[in-house]
Order: sequence, then structure tokens, then C-alpha cells
Amino acid sequence: CNVTMPGKTEALLAADERTEVAELSGAANTLVFRDGRIIADSTDGRGFTDSLRQQGEDVKGSVITVLGAGGAARAICAQCAVDGAKTIHIFRRQGSAYEVTEEFASLLNESTDCNVTVNDIADEARLGDAISESICLLNGTNVGMKPDETGCLIKDEDMLRKDLVVADLIYEPEETVLLRMAKKLGCRLITGKSVLLYQGAAAFKEFTGYDMPIDAVAGNVFGMAL
Repeated sequence: CNVTMPGKTEALLAADERTEVAELSGAANTLVFRDGRIIADSTDGRGFTDSLRQQGEDVKGSVITVLGAGGAARAICAQCAVDGAKTIHIFRRQGSAYEVTEEFASLLNESTDCNVTVNDIADEARLGDAISESICLLNGTNVGMKPDETGCLIKDEDMLRKDLVVADLIYEPEETVLLRMAKKLGCRLITGKSVLLYQGAAAFKEFTGYDMPIDAVAGNVFGMAL
């Protein structure tokens, strides 16, 4: 089965076995029942890394900037760290959950070879520096999602550049303010629908042992042309 919020933590706790990414992220969106045991995995991260690969980029040895540290963003950070990312810069608002994110970053630093930093999203100079050395900028927050479609955490389009991949986990609307800004500058885009499609393909493989017919599902279910 697939599990969505707010049941991902409970799904992890219900399992007999956990994949490394599920363990590191502290949540599971995929449960596989095999030989009387429950195996917990998180395919959200693979939804992102497979989408990134479709844009001609590999996470291994790369630098990525992530806005937000919610469940899906954590899963993506964990997957990227396990897959050999060089550095992940996480930006989030200061507040009670900031220390929790710092603890998560410390866990990834201790468990993988990736360097994970946590930064105040209000520090625009630091954010600009992080994006400048990254292959991809990912919005993992709900800023820009319906009904507040005008929101965008990037205030200055000069932070973006043409060779940057810009990703947004939001899929309603499919083209957020951030993606429209990036599209205008000629950046390669990853939509929330793309991440959703590829995480589903990873789960399908675990459930059935077969590759999901991605082109058919993209066109018939998501209305996407790959």
C-alpha cells in the first residue's frame, strides 16, 4: 500500500523492516507485505532523483538547495544523501522546528558522506550563494499552493540561472510562480506531478516486480508528455 500524510510516521512504526532512506527520513510512504513481514520504504526521494535524471542531471557528487524540511523534503534529502550528493543546503524559517531540522541534518552527516547544512531562509545572501553552487533548487514547502497561488520564496529572479534545474513539489497548480519565473529564464523544470509520477513508479516496481508503463501513466493519468 501507499500511505500519505499524516500517516507516514505511523507506517514506519508499523513495519518489521525499514529501508535506509525510510529510517533516515523518519517516515514511510510505501509498505510492502512479504513473507509475513512488513517492509517500510520511502519512494518520495526516488521520485525526485528520477525526475532529476530525466533532466540530464545526477545527484551523485552534486550540490542541491532545498527550501523547507517537511516530510517529502526530508525524504528527498535522505535519498540524495544516500545516493552520494556532495552537499545539501536546507533553508527553512526560524522557529520551534528549526532544531529538529538541525538534528535531522546531523543524522545525515553522521550516516552518509554528504555535507548537510541548515540555514535561515531569511538570509537571502546565504540563499543566493547556495543556489549559485547548486545544480538544482527544490521548493519542498507549500508556498505557492492553492488557494494562495501568488506565494514564492524566491523574491529575486537573479538568484536563478539558465543552467539550473528548478523543482517544485506542489502539483496544484502545476506551474507555480517559482516555476513560471524559472521557465522565463530558460531553466529546466521539475513539476510536482513529475515527482508524484516517478515515486509511484518506484512503488509499483516494489509491489509487482515489474516496471510501470511510465509513458502511458503520464499521458492517461497525469496528462503529461514525457
